[in-house]
Amino acid sequence: RDGGGSSSVRGGGGEEKKRSGGSGSAAHSVRDSRDRSAPSGDADHCAGCHKPMVKGRYLKVANRKFHADCFVCVKCQKSLVVGGFKEKDGKVYCKAHFTELFCPRCAGCGELITEPSFSRALGKNWHKDHFRCTYCKRTIPGGYVSDTSQNPYCNNDCFNAMRKEKG
Repeated sequence: RDGGGSSSVRGGGGEEKKRSGGSGSAAHSVRDSRDRSAPSGDADHCAGCHKPMVKGRYLKVANRKFHADCFVCVKCQKSLVVGGFKEKDGKVYCKAHFTELFCPRCAGCGELITEPSFSRALGKNWHKDHFRCTYCKRTIPGGYVSDTSQNPYCNNDCFNAMRKEKG
């Protein structure tokens, strides 16, 4: 995931900015379909509806062309021309649906983790400040121990204190 950049629409001849791996935002450019500098390949068909590109303008996203009306979120069909988008596995999403579909949930609070940095422990994802010791409730910044129920403890002292209380 990225921090959430935004897309921009540029006039004909605008430079395309490519995404750097994974999912994230990408800039797209608007070109005239009569532009001879347009990329080759399946350059004559829309990546959304697969119909031929006709005279006029189109969007170029990740080396694919779209009619402006066809550049929509695959989940909600909302236009992605303005407001940014995210791309994964060749499909484009509005930011809200990308987050809902592909961001992990925190085991501590159940909310989506949208920050680029988070903790992964005990086979679960955690907001950094939600990975806490079961006994003393302090945030666990590094190593930890766990019991058979997969509850984290910041150190052996907390783990032993919990065991002693349970008898």
